[in-house]
Amino acid sequence: MALDVSVERIAFDPLGEAGHNVVCYRHPTNDFSCNTNLLVAPNQVALFVNEGDEVVPFLPGHHVLFESNNSPIGKLRKAINLFKGNDGKSYFHTTVYFVNMVHYKKILFGTVNPIQYEDSSISSILHLRANGSFGCHIDNDDMTGENVIRFLREIVGTRAVLTTEELEDKLRDRFVTVLTTTVATIMEEEHISLLKIATKYEYISNIVKEKMAAAFAEDCLKLDFIAL
Repeated sequence: MALDVSVERIAFDPLGEAGHNVVCYRHPTNDFSCNTNLLVAPNQVALFVNEGDEVVPFLPGHHVLFESNNSPIGKLRKAINLFKGNDGKSYFHTTVYFVNMVHYKKILFGTVNPIQYEDSSISSILHLRANGSFGCHIDNDDMTGENVIRFLREIVGTRAVLTTEELEDKLRDRFVTVLTTTVATIMEEEHISLLKIATKYEYISNIVKEKMAAAFAEDCLKLDFIAL
């Protein structure tokens, strides 16, 4: 069987037309020469996935895949299946993802459905609403790529492309769900009446931030700020 492997350079331009508005991009080619040059742009992490299981992260920089002095691909030596092409070179089969490590500086949110709470002091059902903005980023602050791998598995899944709009919609839904549950729980457990809400605003806000940071960490994201 003839082997056609023409890719000697793996890259994804996050600033080009194809990269605009993209969070994660799966490279269309799966077979690469062991001498292929991998170019990972600043604020990117490239992930090599072998058979959907073992994943190797590449941080920004220029990598030659099988040069031991600058490539972590050696971790996959036992897992990847090397084979020879007609040109005598060795090739391997893997899936490559590029994740753009962008910071989301202002995602707007609002409670579509009101938060219902029974205020016993006035014998009435209150309908609370909240809106504001928040910012976050994919957590690679330790520069190991481990959280980016988790992000790929838990958020991106099998998508070939994950857009900014898709991720923001997911984050907004997650935010509003946690916000609604947290505020309703605080109001009920603390027996906060309508007249005392203003005095408890900072207290409620701090608890919301703690709960939200924990929820986002589960999705391998770091919450930067909340403006309620």
